[in-house]
Amino acid sequence: MDWSKELEHSHELQPTHRRKVLATDKYVFKIPLKRGERDHFGGEHDPEFARFTDQNLCRATELVRRHTTIPVPKIVQYSDDMTVLEFFQGKDLESVYDQISPRKLAGIKLELKEYIRQLWTVPNPYSDRFAVGTLCDTHEILFTVDKSYPYRGPFRTTEEYRSHVPALFGRTAQFPVDTKPVFDHMDWYQSNIILHPNLDKIAAIIDWEYAGFIPDPRDMHIGDLQTATEAWIKDGWGNIFDGLEQPVY
Repeated sequence: MDWSKELEHSHELQPTHRRKVLATDKYVFKIPLKRGERDHFGGEHDPEFARFTDQNLCRATELVRRHTTIPVPKIVQYSDDMTVLEFFQGKDLESVYDQISPRKLAGIKLELKEYIRQLWTVPNPYSDRFAVGTLCDTHEILFTVDKSYPYRGPFRTTEEYRSHVPALFGRTAQFPVDTKPVFDHMDWYQSNIILHPNLDKIAAIIDWEYAGFIPDPRDMHIGDLQTATEAWIKDGWGNIFDGLEQPVY
């Protein structure tokens, strides 16, 4: 499909980082930066890594759509040059967080916990290849603190992954070796949760580019990652995993 007319009337949805993100009232366009092309902050990015994250986003979104009731954007088109997704009308939770009453926020958290519980039942379509990893062609972990670390998976067992956690994420592994990997978004920041216009329910969960099967979703999000601590702990957002029981082998 020729998207040139839609792109002419699009606007920038967020500052460019690894890709241009444009939107109309119907679609979101994710266009990877080319080698040597600089982002909003003046940095350059590896187009191959962008390709893997876009692959993972599309495959993870479809996996979630197939196995859960979680509202996710429809993938309209995918290619190495551009990913087109359905645009959800609403407000991202980060932008309206201070406007939401404690009662509404509690309801949103309960809804989100139910969605996380569903994610933890999603089967691994590549279980013959890895226990811990993602859905891109290489199956490597895409969300890491140190992207220069020479091995980011995939990992055949929880125990193998556990030995790499300190180098990958800069923290000590807290989970036992018999913990079963579960499917997780791996980026539960509030901006990835879109609310309906009345701000009382979740309209969509977006940006599944880092999603994968991991045994430590709690540690990933509310552990000792110093860069995320303040955003997660303030206003009680860090307790979204409370009360959820993760499966073991």
